[in-house]
Order: sequence, then structure tokens, then C-alpha cells
Amino acid sequence: MKPEELFYFVIVCEHNVDLALLVDGSAIITQSDPGDYRRILTFLHDLVSKFDLGSGRTRVAAVVFGDVGQVVFYLDTFNTKVCGQISS
Repeated sequence: MKPEELFYFVIVCEHNVDLALLVDGSAIITQSDPGDYRRILTFLHDLVSKFDLGSGRTRVAAVVFGDVGQVVFYLDTFNTKVCGQISS
């Protein structure tokens, strides 16, 4: 599926989902070309912003992994800061 097809699906999908994001934060991604990592975060931010987030609606969780996994936020984090956390 091409990225633009994924965005089309998200825009027309009105179902509530639990969306888990696994983000590669290893040195090969974050240090070899920081612009690539920034593009990944921008993509994820744009993707998540298409959903209606909240309890009883779409829930999002994110884990960044490299040598060790780190939970950025859990499925029960319902606030507008989720998109902001993805961007940083």
C-alpha cells in the first residue's frame, strides 16, 4: 500500500481502533540521517492526526525501540498532547 493510499483509508475510516506505533529509534536511523527520522515522525504525526482520539474512540500507543524499548505513551493516554509527543 502506498502512503497516499494509507492516508485515503484513514480519512474515510470511521471505525474506532487501537493503533500501536512501533518506531525504530536505533542509531542507524536517528544518527545516520536525522532527516529520515524527522520524516518518519512527520508521517506518524500526520497519520495520528487523522483519527478522532480519546476514550471510546481511537486510542494510540507508541514505543520507540533501539537497544531498549521505551514506551512513549500508552493506549489510555487521551489528550491532544499525543500528536505533540510524536513530533518531538
